[in-house]
Amino acid sequence: MPRGKIQEYYPERGCGCILDSVSNRTITVYANYFYLQRGQVVEAGQDVDYDILSNRGEDMAINVRILDKEGQAES
Repeated sequence: MPRGKIQEYYPERGCGCILDSVSNRTITVYANYFYLQRGQVVEAGQDVDYDILSNRGEDMAINVRILDKEGQAES
């Protein structure tokens, strides 16, 4: 599963982008593709892991999980 960091996120629009940690590529992410625990919020700078869905020539992040400081998905 690729890892990256939330580069920017706009909650009012429900979208943002992730900066991939290996390729430094920017990948679009939408609010409905996050797996959030109760009380979690999405903020710039958070580490995440995700899957990639290619759709009409654009890559999108799906199955996005926020990681804790140890690199584990927060539960």
